[in-house]
Amino acid sequence: MSNRFSSLPSGCAVSLRNVSKSYPDGDTGKPRAVFKNVSFDFPEKGSVCVSGPSGIGKTTLLKVISGIIKPDAGEVVKAPETRFSYVFQEPRLFPWYTLYENIMCTVPKEKKEEAIPRAKDLIEKFGLSGSEKLYPEELSGGMAKRAGVIRALLYGGDVLICDEPYASLDDALASKAEEAFFSFSREHLLILVTHDRSRAEKCGMTLDLSGYAL
Repeated sequence: MSNRFSSLPSGCAVSLRNVSKSYPDGDTGKPRAVFKNVSFDFPEKGSVCVSGPSGIGKTTLLKVISGIIKPDAGEVVKAPETRFSYVFQEPRLFPWYTLYENIMCTVPKEKKEEAIPRAKDLIEKFGLSGSEKLYPEELSGGMAKRAGVIRALLYGGDVLICDEPYASLDDALASKAEEAFFSFSREHLLILVTHDRSRAEKCGMTLDLSGYAL
């Protein structure tokens, strides 16, 4: 795998080149391909929906793009300073941090002071005012999901990856999240996975993994 900035096409934030990934089969232990030879250029700004049926490897591809896991073959080319922000399927909150501490934990120390007003605004926007001192075990699934969304928005970065971000949110809150995600995409890159077809269709581009599944 390579990360050569010089080979990144003009106007692209991330370029996938014949990327493949497999996992050991649970019964035989032999490698089972999830997807093979995925090639796609993600723009520096705008929105891309990664689509395909359940189990086709959408979440795995998001992790490959962000560098959480490595592909078995192929290249993920991106600028070395690219910063990723991530809304995971599960909230992934630190149990020893309060809701507010979880939201603020990814903000660099030197930027925490200036981030406070926006953090308060997002907390109010997503209906979490008064819950700042609660710990994850005291939160409902929807509240924890909202905290994860706010944390990603507050960090910002160059690329925002959202894996089923509307799950556990009612329609009003999902619309607020959608508005924030697409506002981000005006100047940066949004990569979205969602089973909500109406929201997926609002993305400017689509990467359909169906053609790369084995």
